[in-house]
Amino acid sequence: MNALGYLFLFLLFALPIAWLVAEFKFNRTARILLGITSLIWVGICVTGLVGVTTTFRYNIWYGENTKSLIDESIRQLEAGNTNQVLKTFKQLQEKFQPTYENKAKYNLLVSNAVSSMNQTSGPAH
Repeated sequence: MNALGYLFLFLLFALPIAWLVAEFKFNRTARILLGITSLIWVGICVTGLVGVTTTFRYNIWYGENTKSLIDESIRQLEAGNTNQVLKTFKQLQEKFQPTYENKAKYNLLVSNAVSSMNQTSGPAH
């Protein structure tokens, strides 16, 4: 973690503690300002944490789907079904449209590609 990360972490704990201390020691304006600042800062940190965990979840999701596609491709290529693998990858290439807005039906496209590879050759386990 870099210095900015330590500052964020420090503020995450220091601001609510300062707000709690202000409730007993300072005037009303200081209490209100510390309370608002503390709540906003905690909200920002929670939002950032949600964003990071969502990114981790998407990375796992894409990784698992890609692994299944690679594993099946290797099984089919080792079985000598190069034409079926090539045909399937061409179909996947036509259908897949990367986007930043959603997951682009990646799971569905990969599942269809894996089952298409298995269709003509049968399971190659």
